[in-house]
Amino acid sequence: MPTGAVNQSSTIKGIVTFFWAASWIFAATMLLTIFVLRWWPGDRFIVVRMFNYSMPWFLVILLTQILVAGVAGRKWLVLALLPATVYIIFVNLPLFMPKNLPQTPSGFKLKVMSFNVWSHNNDMASIAEVISKAAPDILLIQELSKKKQHKIVDLINGIYKSDEGGFVYDSKTLLGTYSRYPITLLPIKTESSVQKAVIETTSGPVTIYNVHFLRTVLRDSHNWKKLHDEVTGLVLSEIANISGPVILGGDFNMTDQTQTYREISKTLKNAHREAGFGFGFTFPSSSRKIKGWMTLPPIVRIDHLFYNRNFYCSSAQTLDKSGGSDHLPVVSEFVLVNKPEP
Repeated sequence: MPTGAVNQSSTIKGIVTFFWAASWIFAATMLLTIFVLRWWPGDRFIVVRMFNYSMPWFLVILLTQILVAGVAGRKWLVLALLPATVYIIFVNLPLFMPKNLPQTPSGFKLKVMSFNVWSHNNDMASIAEVISKAAPDILLIQELSKKKQHKIVDLINGIYKSDEGGFVYDSKTLLGTYSRYPITLLPIKTESSVQKAVIETTSGPVTIYNVHFLRTVLRDSHNWKKLHDEVTGLVLSEIANISGPVILGGDFNMTDQTQTYREISKTLKNAHREAGFGFGFTFPSSSRKIKGWMTLPPIVRIDHLFYNRNFYCSSAQTLDKSGGSDHLPVVSEFVLVNKPEP
């Protein structure tokens, strides 16, 4: 056999060996991350945080590797890849199952929208168009600069043309909340970006929390701990003790697989989990350009709407238009129930 052919054959063999070795390492890493590291040390470890953000996409890799290993007859590798694959499918399958929601109870209805409009977005007309089409009763806005908040107020007033509604804004947190009904800004004890307000609806007061938490939790374990402590403290010490209806929404910068999300879910329900369909990814939108030209489809869901037992969620969706923002808005419809669940 010619020397060139021998070298080529040796190179191909080396690549194949490397591929199978890498597949085994990947399988072992998935097993270790899912069944050990996610529970201890948990999200304080950056590998776990990265996994929680990317979980649905790891499923694509796992299924591809199982197919290749199966065709190659490597049954032990298939068996090593299966536990992680089954776990990810099991965790996310409810998102794709028919919800079989009971008949919507009668009662006061409230449509809520959370929209990170992006501080770099100057297209206020497109933002107004998205808001106008959704027509929410309560609008939670994040990353609204001080210069733009006057424009958005004028646009919202033009959309709703109501003397009863109101808009509250905090220039420090860049958060704004609009309501069709009278709204009052309330003080809150937290260092994070949280805006608290009470809305006086025709069926009584509703407490609203508009949030935009730290954006560096992926990179910095100190910021993750700060975020986790403040969010869980807010939910467990304050929100859990409110007997009336509560909605918590905004840009959380965390997916539904994070440790912090699980803590929130002990007290509040998530609208998308209860009444939405699919992954409902919200970030990035096509308006977010990498290096000024390349765009990505939405790959994570980090915008959420939570609610307490005083509400029933009849629908939840992620809108397909961003109005120039790097986030897609989320919208849910709630019904205020007369007899809350125990």
